[in-house]
Amino acid sequence: MLDRQNIGFEGRRMAADSERAGLIKGPREFFSGIVLMVIACGTLWELRNLPGIRGFSLGPGTVPTIYSVILLLLGAAILGIGLVKRGSPLDQPSFRGMVCVAAALVLFALCIQPVGLIIASIALTGPHGVVRSEC
Repeated sequence: MLDRQNIGFEGRRMAADSERAGLIKGPREFFSGIVLMVIACGTLWELRNLPGIRGFSLGPGTVPTIYSVILLLLGAAILGIGLVKRGSPLDQPSFRGMVCVAAALVLFALCIQPVGLIIASIALTGPHGVVRSEC
C-alpha cells in the first residue's frame, strides 16, 4: 500500500512537471530545430535567383535547393520532437568556445591567402586546443 501511494505521488509530480514545461517539452531539440530551419530558409532565400531544374537539365541551384529543403524538413521534425518528447533543458552557453571558434575562422581567413591552405589549416589547431582544454 505504501508503494502505491509513492507511485501516485511520483505520477502527480511528473504531471505537474509536464504542465510546468508548457508547450515546449524538449527545449534543446526545439531550439535546435528552429536554428536548422532558419539556416535552411536563409539558404533558400539566397538561392532564389539561381536557375534550378528546367526540363531534363539541372541548373546550379538544383542540388543546394534540394539540400536546403531536406534541412528544412529535418529541422521541422526536430522541432516537432521538442514539442512532443520530453528532453533535457538548455545549458549555459560557453562564450569561451564561441570566441575561440570565431577567432579560428578569422585567423584562417587572414592566413589562407598569404601562407596557403596547409599552413592556414595547421594554424586552426591553436584555438581548437584552447577550446578542447575546457572540456
